[in-house]
Order: sequence, then C-alpha cells, then structure tokens
Amino acid sequence: MTQITNWPTNVLRGLFSHNITIFFGAGVAKEFGFPLWNEFIDTLKNEVSLPDNKKGIADEYYKEDQKMEFIQTYFDANLEETMNLIMHEFKRDIPHEDLANSNEALLLQLNAGSYITTNIDNSLDVVKGLAGKMRAQIFWYNQDNDIKDKVISKDYAKDPLIIRLHGSLNDTKNLIFSRDQYTKISSSNSFVMKKLLPALFITTTVLFVGYSINDPDVLRVITDSYSPENIQHNFFILTNEQDKLLPEQEKYGVKAITMNYPDIHDQTEILKRALTELVKIRNHFDTPEGYTFANDIINSGEKSRMASLNDIINRKSQR
Repeated sequence: MTQITNWPTNVLRGLFSHNITIFFGAGVAKEFGFPLWNEFIDTLKNEVSLPDNKKGIADEYYKEDQKMEFIQTYFDANLEETMNLIMHEFKRDIPHEDLANSNEALLLQLNAGSYITTNIDNSLDVVKGLAGKMRAQIFWYNQDNDIKDKVISKDYAKDPLIIRLHGSLNDTKNLIFSRDQYTKISSSNSFVMKKLLPALFITTTVLFVGYSINDPDVLRVITDSYSPENIQHNFFILTNEQDKLLPEQEKYGVKAITMNYPDIHDQTEILKRALTELVKIRNHFDTPEGYTFANDIINSGEKSRMASLNDIINRKSQR
C-alpha cells in the first residue's frame, strides 16, 4: 500500500466544512518554469547591473538573505531593467494541458473557501477556469471595496475568494516586490492586511503550500496580521524539508505537515502526490457516505484515521 501523508484533523475538518484558507507561493508554480524567490534573486544579481556605490549594499543584503531589501536596491538603482526582468521571468504562455494537470489546479479542486497567493505569474487566470472555478474573480490586495462585497456573498464550491496578495503583472505599478512596496501596503489601512487576513487566521484553518519551511513570507504575513486571538492550532505548512520550524513560527502556532514519499525525489511530484491525496479525500466528503466518513476520521485516533484515509486514497477507482 502506498505511503500517505499524516493529515491533521484540523485540516480534514476545514476541508469538510469548506472552512479552510489555502495560502500558496512560488513552489506551486515552479512546474510552469517560474523561478523560486532565491532563483529569481540570483538571476537579478547576474543579469541586472548596478552602479558601484549600490553594488556593495546589494551584496551585503544578498549575504544576509534579506530578499526584499536586496530587490529594493535594484528598484532604486535600475528600475527599468529590473521590471523588464520581472516580466520576462514571470509572464509566459503555458499549454492548457499543463495547467489543467498542475498543482495549482489541484489546489482549486479542494474547494476551499479562500485562496491567498503571493505569486504574481499569469497562470492562475487560466487555471481557475480549467479547475471548474470559471465564476471566481481574482482580486488584488488593493481592491478593498470589491473584496468586502465578495466576503459577504461567497459560494465556496464554485466561487471562492481568491486574492493576489502581491498584485498582478497586469498592473506593474501596484506590484509588491520590494521592501518599500511591502511596507507601504502593510502600514496602510488595507482591508486585506488589517481586517481580512486576521479574520481568516482566527476563524479558518490556514494551509501554507509552496513555501520553504522557514520562508520569511509565511512569518511576515502572520506577524503583520497578528492579534492575540490568532494563537491556536490552525496554521499548517506543507513541506518535505526536514528542517525544524523557527521559534517565531512555533510562537504563532504554525505546525509542519511533512510529505514523506521515499519513491519520489522531484519537488513538484512530491507536492502533486500530497495534493492528489487531499483532493481524493475532499471528493469522498461529497459522496453519500462522506458525512459519516468525515466525522469518523475526525473523531478517531491517529492509527484509525490513517487506516481510513489509506483506504480512500489507495482505492483504484475514485469518484
């Protein structure tokens, strides 16, 4: 029997009730050829020139792994070439077949109530239709009034809330890519940052997907939207890394879900198997016996829960 991931009861409960927020990053779009943050920064360092008085500053930020400060140096010193590189690296045509069978499509098939992404690439606009979410509108972080209206009227299965937290390539002036850009939005009265994210963090299970276990984006978005009520066991990060969580992450209640598939070594395929498992579980929740199944596994011990999930995930035919 194929080994499966040990899915926590809070994640299963969130899937069953649609009360889950999927927060996804660059690792999800990696299969499309888009770079991870560290890869983009290396490309920026190698491809875009800086004047001598800025190069030393950028090198210091690079050594200290201060990504947004590093990028800010390039925005300040060579904005045109930096923006040209961003467009080159994050905007491209992708075959529909690749999009339909992607990890991003699997995420949307989970029928979560809310999806938040720090990705700026153009894949999501097409994937949502291929994943049966044609009605869903993709909002940018600064569309406060439209997002407020959407929060009031949500059809979880077909029309979830989808927000690009760092903006879109369709509006480069409002991209959140550098330190100053992020500081501007986080220090403003943004409805998304100040109201919506704290509310989602308190009331839903939050699953981070496509981030390194110690990715500063994960910790930054939690701390910037922090309120004392947030500290509970509802933050999870999906990872195949063996590194331990940072003390700051544990402080805010973040838990790691480890994907451990000894027969797979490709990062994209590891994630694909884990998300395929979740989709199979989600689909079973929609069967006639799904309500009973969900209650049984959520309220059972770990060994019984894993046995039940193994049976569902490893069945030859799936609904």
